[in-house]
Amino acid sequence: MSDEAKLQQAVSLLHTNLDGYYWIFGKGRSTPAGPLYALMIYKLAGEFCVMETENDDPLACVQSAIDAIEMPIDNHVKCH
Repeated sequence: MSDEAKLQQAVSLLHTNLDGYYWIFGKGRSTPAGPLYALMIYKLAGEFCVMETENDDPLACVQSAIDAIEMPIDNHVKCH
């Protein structure tokens, strides 16, 4: 699967699975060895994020967040 197809599928997963959440999904490295994609998920606009994931594969980045966001709120990651 091409990188563009993976990215389109990842964004489609976000729209399908995260109704009621706000999210920021970006591509770019902050260090040469850092992951290529990052995702931050918020429950309410402007509030604390409830999940943050990073990965070199956009689908893996999104899927790990979707899997984790289904956990009870007490188990969510505190983002910076």
